[in-house]
Amino acid sequence: MTFLIVEILFFLSLIGIIGLAFKKIPELNKLPAKKVVNNKNDHIINLKNKMVEMNPLGNISSDVVLQKILSKIRVTNLKIENKTSKLLSKIRRKNHQKKKKLRKGKDYWKEVRNATKKEEEKPE
Repeated sequence: MTFLIVEILFFLSLIGIIGLAFKKIPELNKLPAKKVVNNKNDHIINLKNKMVEMNPLGNISSDVVLQKILSKIRVTNLKIENKTSKLLSKIRRKNHQKKKKLRKGKDYWKEVRNATKKEEEKPE
């Protein structure tokens, strides 16, 4: 019963989405197409231009400010990388210790078998 309700809701939603799409397609076709260029240098130039415009002190170079910002970002990334490497090594150590315990567990049963064999061999 619930599966039937889910199917009905799914198909009604699908019909609604298709209806909205057909309603909006003519309006989208009327819009002018924009040419999108994704160039990394453009982003850097835009950032630099914004910094020059926003710079309240004219004697400070925008290159110096950009260099400081980028160095702070780099330091932050290095700190994050260091913390993740420490966390990974901690997890690896825990896994290694768990594997050692499992190995000891296998030896435990061998020791129990040997002990029972020795007890069986002892004449009373």
